[in-house]
Amino acid sequence: MLNSLLDLPVMIMCFIFCIAIFIHVVKIWNDENKNIYKKIDEIVTGILLCALGGYYPLFTQKFGANLSGIVFHTLREELSILGIIGIVGVMLGICAWGISHKIKSIRHPELLKDVYNYDIFTERLLKEYKLVLKRKITHLLPFGVIGVIILIFAVLQFTPIFSNKWQNYSLFFIVILGMDFALTFLIGDLIRLFDYSYMPPSIGELFIKGLTPNEIDTFASTSIMVFGFAPFLLLEFPLFLIITLITSIGDGMASIFGIIATNKNFRHEFPKGSHKSVEGYIGGFLFTFLSVIFAGLFSNFFGFSDSSVWTINLLIILGLMLSLVTFFIDIITSKSIKLCDNYLNPLICGLVAMIFLMIMGVPF
Repeated sequence: MLNSLLDLPVMIMCFIFCIAIFIHVVKIWNDENKNIYKKIDEIVTGILLCALGGYYPLFTQKFGANLSGIVFHTLREELSILGIIGIVGVMLGICAWGISHKIKSIRHPELLKDVYNYDIFTERLLKEYKLVLKRKITHLLPFGVIGVIILIFAVLQFTPIFSNKWQNYSLFFIVILGMDFALTFLIGDLIRLFDYSYMPPSIGELFIKGLTPNEIDTFASTSIMVFGFAPFLLLEFPLFLIITLITSIGDGMASIFGIIATNKNFRHEFPKGSHKSVEGYIGGFLFTFLSVIFAGLFSNFFGFSDSSVWTINLLIILGLMLSLVTFFIDIITSKSIKLCDNYLNPLICGLVAMIFLMIMGVPF
């Protein structure tokens, strides 16, 4: 009972943000200037966040296991407390930061003309936007964060207090930082879409550098990407890492290959009239395949999976299969069904991978 109560703050926070998302959806539903696919993406964002709030206790239950904590009696209690501090505490701090700027705009209404003005924000974004590589480098961040966390706790395993539970801590810290990352972007999006006077100028500058013109009237694709691969962390780690790398690195490298081809005037558009290119498909296929291989070997090396089960032959077959899946998702979303592939890739690839692993008798 105590463990369930300790998880409530994070769950309630997710549900509150979910309600805010659906308020926005209802508010703009009759806006004829906004295409139906953006509206569907926003609904899916709300659903995935609501689901995350619902299954969040499963993280503390799984990673807490029956182990003792360092400070608290049980590891599950300790992880729940860390979740309150690391997720709820951080989000409350960000919200307080936003409120302080709202108060500033009330005290100095002249700032609404330039500093806290969303029209000026959008004008600058449209004027300064360029399809450059550094915008896509952020797709590499998820593995960077995951890799650093794993490495830190892999070193800590040689200390007495972490020796038998370093993997549990590392996986839960992935949950904490992943949720912080996604919810921070979501708060920024909600501020943009509801009341820009809450936006700290420094964060507004980051959004100008990171958003695309297509995202001005909707949520950035960053949060939904994390919400898309989050549930797979409840399964075996190699499956989660495979889905995460496909969604981040595979998709990111597809865009990078397309940008390079465009900059070199060597871009071959396909299908005609879309923003996709043959070079992008090649980059996406290649790095999706490599992501699967790397994720499996990485998991085996750090002891998160059994190398006799997650063999190189299994990974090659799975890699080729998921590379084809992402290729077809790219084709489908290029013109006809313009849904966000940042959630289609993890959800569809995850389902295909689970079916394949089930057929092969591999636990996941």
